[in-house]
Amino acid sequence: MKECDVVVVGAGPAGLMAARMAARAGVSVVVLEASRKLGEKVCGEAISRATLDTAEVQPSPKFVALSNVDHVVVYAPDESRYIEISAGALGFEGGYIIEKRLFLLEMARLAAKEGAEIWVNTAAKDFQRVEGGLIAVKTSAPHPRSELLAKVVVGCDGVGSVVAKKFFAEHRLDLVSCIQYKIVGCQGLDESTLEFFVGSSVAPHGYVWIFPKGGDVANVG
Repeated sequence: MKECDVVVVGAGPAGLMAARMAARAGVSVVVLEASRKLGEKVCGEAISRATLDTAEVQPSPKFVALSNVDHVVVYAPDESRYIEISAGALGFEGGYIIEKRLFLLEMARLAAKEGAEIWVNTAAKDFQRVEGGLIAVKTSAPHPRSELLAKVVVGCDGVGSVVAKKFFAEHRLDLVSCIQYKIVGCQGLDESTLEFFVGSSVAPHGYVWIFPKGGDVANVG
């Protein structure tokens, strides 16, 4: 059984940042990610400039697809009227469209540089409090990675969190179904603008969003 100070469940932005900060503080950290690759969950991939500042990651062509996103346009149901919001008018610097997978690889690199271990294709299956206030973490990995012994477990594993289900009282979640595509051959895209469309004819009970990715490519959901 491998022993460590902290087990972080989930290698998304929150999990990788938690792992990086913990490792920087000098404790041993293992990150468990159930997926085979980082960034497999869908994402609109639009972030603010402040997001990179908070993540302590320098913008880079390695993961930034567009760097001049500074407007949002919200269209009324008949699309004849709209509200345009400028980042500058609100005192913000705008944001980026990123490649999430590559961004997470950069965050993982920085966490590993601080000393964190990142185990992909390894799900956290169960947790058990044991003697001495420690937590035994059972994983989907074969021996010798099948079980960890940790002082702290940090749950960064999203809406279906196995950590939350184990340690906290159950609560009802109202889930809203959504769908996302990466579409090529789009016309009339403004690479500085995020577009939103409301109305029951285009998205009953929700809205449609279009985030440009550069050229004729867009994330649409």
